[in-house]
Amino acid sequence: MLITNYFKPVYANKIFQTNFSSVNLPVFSGKPEDYQKKIFLYQRNLSTLGIKSYLFDNCDIKNLILAKSVHDAFFDIKNAGFNIPKGISVHCNDAADHFERGSNDMAYTYTESERKQVKPEIYLNTPHYKYNKNLPYVVHSSGGDPKIYNAKMDIYHEFAHAYQAINNKKNYLSLGDQKFDRKTKNEITKCLNSYAATNKSEFVAEYFAYKMAGIKIKSNRIDLEKIYNECHGPKFKKKLDLVA
Repeated sequence: MLITNYFKPVYANKIFQTNFSSVNLPVFSGKPEDYQKKIFLYQRNLSTLGIKSYLFDNCDIKNLILAKSVHDAFFDIKNAGFNIPKGISVHCNDAADHFERGSNDMAYTYTESERKQVKPEIYLNTPHYKYNKNLPYVVHSSGGDPKIYNAKMDIYHEFAHAYQAINNKKNYLSLGDQKFDRKTKNEITKCLNSYAATNKSEFVAEYFAYKMAGIKIKSNRIDLEKIYNECHGPKFKKKLDLVA
């Protein structure tokens, strides 16, 4: 049985920046063989975190920047103080085999519930990203604010699902079935977005992504952080710089 969690865009206006040195690589120029070397480097770096990555697609400039986006997002998470659990894999290849034709979904995470050891797999809908020479990450081809609709934000969201699945599979599976009452749902929609109000699993992933993006989340009616903690969302060990 496959447990699938689809990503919807997160609304961010500040990206939490990694200080990992390799982000300074000259990625906006070069030949395909140079792209290949750099993508291999990103895969090797991710392997030091215990992440299996399959980042090759067309080995063009968009593929390179997508690989960089995935790499940087995971190192952002590490630099925020998280212990990245072993068993996560991320795929930028063979999107046609993992997304229905015409699907607008940008990413999803699935786990096989019958496995004793959970190994979440994150898939990115590679054709739906586009390269912008003025940005250090790929963005959604559907448009929108590039600081919002980009691959780094997608990874933040999907990591939260993967983290919960590995650390407490029973809790993770149950959150997808837990809905909010109307009052709470309306407030979450107001403070975050409607997708976060779908169920507790998506709330955790959206809340985590907002925090990673440096967005201040506030409600005068409900305690959003309390809900997040009750759902056993990934615990932030470092204080992040937040913006309104």
